[in-house]
Amino acid sequence: MPFPVTTQGSQQAQSPQKTDLAGPKETDCLLTQKLVETLKPFGVFEEEEELQCRILIWGKLNNLEEVKDLRAVEEAFDQLSNCFDGIEIGILFARLALQTIPEDLDLTDDSLLKNLNVRCIISLNGFRVSNEILYLVPNIDYFRLTLKSIKLWAKCHNIYSNILGFLGGISWAMLVARTCQLYPNAICQLLYINFSGYFLNGMRLDYIKIKLIVDSEKKSL
Repeated sequence: MPFPVTTQGSQQAQSPQKTDLAGPKETDCLLTQKLVETLKPFGVFEEEEELQCRILIWGKLNNLEEVKDLRAVEEAFDQLSNCFDGIEIGILFARLALQTIPEDLDLTDDSLLKNLNVRCIISLNGFRVSNEILYLVPNIDYFRLTLKSIKLWAKCHNIYSNILGFLGGISWAMLVARTCQLYPNAICQLLYINFSGYFLNGMRLDYIKIKLIVDSEKKSL
């Protein structure tokens, strides 16, 4: 089964300049397929049965009268964790400076962060940062597969833990996103190699920027 190709979810708005526009060779495509097969035994891909189970749990939660405004949030600052029918769930809380909460609330709106305390901002950042990263990478599918590979590598080497002083999930995601920006036409096998050469061997971790910084106050003027 060929690896699915999804075009970018964005226009790479305000992302740093790209450095290598070389496209993949046939051998790179074959090696990417081998990478997918290598990752499968480690359970990094969600099986159809597991996906259906998550959908079922989502439906159960959404049908409970006590559950309101159910929203999926990834890579977040969990303020309350629980396990519902075998599915681990992190519940986030943020007090917004709004009198009412509309159903179509856009959490990416920077104005929502005004007058919020640090904990509320961190809670919102899980959803905001995850969405922003997907908006900035050239190819979402290649980004996700490369990130799965790098995360597995980090876990196998016991360096995947921000609690212990190593990089956590969102940090690895930002490094992989930067690699995707530097090599926008590369596929997963090349991205994995380039990631290793750029960050692991060169240790260029002093300053990583995947988007140009914009002063929101000046932007609103």
